Amino acid sequence: CRSSARSKPSRVRRIDELGDRALETLNQHYVDSGCITRDRDHATGQVNVTLDATGRANYRFADDSAWDHLRWTQPVESIARQADAVCFGTLAQRSRESREMIRKFIDLTPAGTLRMFDVNLRQNFYDADTIDASLKLATAVKLNEEELPIVARLCGVLGVNARGMLRGLVERYELWIAALTCGP
Repeated sequence: CRSSARSKPSRVRRIDELGDRALETLNQHYVDSGCITRDRDHATGQVNVTLDATGRANYRFADDSAWDHLRWTQPVESIARQADAVCFGTLAQRSRESREMIRKFIDLTPAGTLRMFDVNLRQNFYDADTIDASLKLATAVKLNEEELPIVARLCGVLGVNARGMLRGLVERYELWIAALTCGP
């Protein structure tokens, strides 16, 4: 906790109720959480979702969350080297530290690993370089009908309709598959 903008961060572990509840839920469902690390200085990330009058979602992401400070560990490396599938997205790459860790993880996965890039164009947490680099690492992409024309434009992919833009992305990045979600 910080008592003022000028004080040093406390070395006392902050209470992270969301993180505690997430781990408890995983354990209740017998999910191995042995490789999960906790960041002592940053709370588990949150997103607040509100709907406008038309039902369109608006997202507000907590600043400086634990996911912005992913750290490389030996267990993480072990998982990367034996992964059959990995899913990664734009949001977790909003900080340089986490972006580099995610890319290192993906680079270490075996040939033939399904590498699903989940595009989430939220707030200002994306740019052309992140999208291009992620698509180069991916074997598959999932995006929605609002994101597709933006991603296509940022990547210089032409297409008069969704099918053409998807085909252009698949061909340019040698993807195995592209999934497009449509509507609510």
